[in-house]
Amino acid sequence: MEFNSVKYYSEGAITLTPETSMRDITSSMWGRVQKRMTDKIITVSFTPMGMLNNQAAYWPYTVANLGATLAPNPSKDITIWAASGVKIVLKAGVITQCPQLILAADKGPFGPMTLTAIGDLTKATGAADCMHVISSAAIASHALDLSKILTPGYKAELIHVGGGEGGIDETEYTFESEEGFNFDGGFAITPRKTNAYGTTNFKLTDVNPKLTFKPYGPIETQALAWLNLQGASGTKIGGANTLGRKLKVSPVDGLGITLEFADCQLESMSLVYGMNDPRHGDYAFSPALVITNGVASLFTVTFPTFA
Repeated sequence: MEFNSVKYYSEGAITLTPETSMRDITSSMWGRVQKRMTDKIITVSFTPMGMLNNQAAYWPYTVANLGATLAPNPSKDITIWAASGVKIVLKAGVITQCPQLILAADKGPFGPMTLTAIGDLTKATGAADCMHVISSAAIASHALDLSKILTPGYKAELIHVGGGEGGIDETEYTFESEEGFNFDGGFAITPRKTNAYGTTNFKLTDVNPKLTFKPYGPIETQALAWLNLQGASGTKIGGANTLGRKLKVSPVDGLGITLEFADCQLESMSLVYGMNDPRHGDYAFSPALVITNGVASLFTVTFPTFA
């Protein structure tokens, strides 16, 4: 598959789904007598194999895009090549679901991803080629580079910025995970519609990022302390339980994706007691905003730089 000059390869099937909205035409004599189309888009969902040499191909949005419309201008088509020699071109694509980052040695690095075709708005809404064009064509030259698919083991660190001797950053705790680290950017992407044309663009309307993992090792007193439930630093009702610590997820060795929360708070966690159960259930950390010298920082995702 190709979009915006980037070739994507899927772990499994690529699913193309036309999605329509309808209104009912009703009659007091016969009830619903017909349906009329009010919107039409085509979604393409797949799980990328995960070449990490182009961050914008998978994570083009940041907090800075809040409130902005997302469709490329000029528009970019989505192209799917089937092994049978069929080429499907979907008009005017937008990335409407960024893949979850699955930072682990035994899976990932990406979860499912979705692109949406809104159609060529320069053409009549019923034109023969306004939404898609299907033709016979050989698969374009391949660009798969297995050396760019990186699946190292990862660790997470709670870092006291400037807290070490001489003002250097000091790692206060290193998390090992039983099943890897999962990060969801929590991008809420909402269609923008007009009455005459239906969906004409998409807009980033919210960001609710969250890192989840099942830790291996922390003792109960330490785990509960991160929630700031009680004590000298205990969070009162109506207060924030931010830790005042950077949270960083990075490869244990070699290249990979790096995730940083400028400040963080433990949103939820559980302790599991049983003969065959691990001590810890899933932990969920969310970032907290930090403003330094007028510069705001919430979280950053950085793909590796290849030589």
